[in-house]
Amino acid sequence: MLFVSLTFLLLFLVLFLPLRIIVYNEVSLCLRIKLGSFTVYKRALKKDKNKDKKSTEEKVNDTDKKATSLTNKIKYYLESSRPIAVLVKKYIEIESIFLNAEIGTSEAASTAISVGVMWSAIYRILGVLGSFMYITDHKVNVTPFFNEKKFSLKGKCIFKSRLVYIIIIAITILIKFKPLRARRSKQ
Repeated sequence: MLFVSLTFLLLFLVLFLPLRIIVYNEVSLCLRIKLGSFTVYKRALKKDKNKDKKSTEEKVNDTDKKATSLTNKIKYYLESSRPIAVLVKKYIEIESIFLNAEIGTSEAASTAISVGVMWSAIYRILGVLGSFMYITDHKVNVTPFFNEKKFSLKGKCIFKSRLVYIIIIAITILIKFKPLRARRSKQ
């Protein structure tokens, strides 16, 4: 009886420990998941350089098919995502976002325009994220290089939630998308 009680107590504590999902860019995109102060999962996501080479006609046909299926998918997800968005906004927060961009085109005018466009794009993305999730801290730095050609973008983002809230969101996603899949397959 004591063992069962301790097991349930431990499970209860694990469900309410803070869970952090850290996405950052070093040499390649990396992902780290921490439960409390312990790293549970760490992996570098590598890009596949050996992609299949297709002819231009095949690429155009694939693009047309993807465009029509993409619009259907967007409509499908938008009509069912409102309750999920409310849960994500309520239970998941962005603890911190750090971005460091370096831009240079070797010409002063085009570098200045590029830096302005980068600032605008970054703060638009932060505005959309801020309306969707709570952002605790953000730090953005865009450095212009007027005399050399250069582009680098490094960043780190930490999402914070509790495991029990992620389970609640996952169950809600399963419940909300199942009826829509059934309706969509009948059409």
